[in-house]
Amino acid sequence: MKILHPPLNDADVAFNLVRGLRALGQEADLATTAPSNPLIMTGNIDLSSPSKGKLGRQYAKWRFSRNELVNYNIVHYHSGHSILDYGNGIFRLMDMKQLTARGVPLFATFHGCEVRDLQPGGCPHPCASTVCRIDSQKQRERIEEIRRRVARCYVTTPDLLPAVPEAKLMPQSLWGLEERKPVPPKTSGPLRIVHAPSNRATKGTEAVIRAVESLQAEGLDIDFVLVENTPHDQALEILQTADVVIDHVQIDWYCVVSIEAAAFGKPVLVSFTQENVRRSNQESPPFLAVTKDTLKEKIRALYEDRAVLLELGRRNRVFAIKHHSAFEHAKRLLADYQEVLDARV
Repeated sequence: MKILHPPLNDADVAFNLVRGLRALGQEADLATTAPSNPLIMTGNIDLSSPSKGKLGRQYAKWRFSRNELVNYNIVHYHSGHSILDYGNGIFRLMDMKQLTARGVPLFATFHGCEVRDLQPGGCPHPCASTVCRIDSQKQRERIEEIRRRVARCYVTTPDLLPAVPEAKLMPQSLWGLEERKPVPPKTSGPLRIVHAPSNRATKGTEAVIRAVESLQAEGLDIDFVLVENTPHDQALEILQTADVVIDHVQIDWYCVVSIEAAAFGKPVLVSFTQENVRRSNQESPPFLAVTKDTLKEKIRALYEDRAVLLELGRRNRVFAIKHHSAFEHAKRLLADYQEVLDARV
């Protein structure tokens, strides 16, 4: 089976799924159309290189769509965009329209803010008005068109299910979790806390900093590390040195950094609710649920009882491997792809 995942690689999820599909013997590619930031992998088909210039990038996308796209049995889009995708008029999702006309089975995964504002009541997160700035009506039309054209769609977190109720939950996929060597947190000395926000406003970073600085002012021996604009390999090395990792304090589910940290056997503080645990139809994550208001006291409790860190880290690692293996998720995707292909014969 020849499979393409375009055009974005949010949190490396598409890249990890492609690796899983390749491990299953499939010919799978990742094509990216936007320049990568230091934390995200570009695809093995890179249509985003800044060295090509704007016109060069457009030509690369058109040439690929004309000459190569037709060779794929399955195209699985990510993040509410396609390769040839211009605005919200007749030129949006152009390659998706062409593939639909040719009868190629299409799939889509939604990762977050591209659909979060479309759920009843809109996006509940406090960063929505300052970070996303999405035109809800135009975005709704775009997402509805994608939903009409795909055979199946997925979301990576349960809080997105109200926006796309027909979607399957395919949790964030990470590669090689089982092979990562656990690095247990220290139970003495300074408490090393690591926070690695992809976006400060989204993750509530200022509230994290205030909580830590307040505890430091009280005399608690805390070593705080803020990881930003750092290549992924270096960020992972820093995570391994943590005693506690803080993901975020205002979004209603955990993000990839929680899983990365858990795979190393680290305790994780992150905001999530039992409502989304129920939506996920899986066991409750063993992460410590926090809000802006409770973060300071949760950190204090961990500081005063360092022995609990080891058990928290052990449980987190088991959970991450069980629920976030890209290899296992690729098996599920491959079964869905084959079912759709078989139904078209």
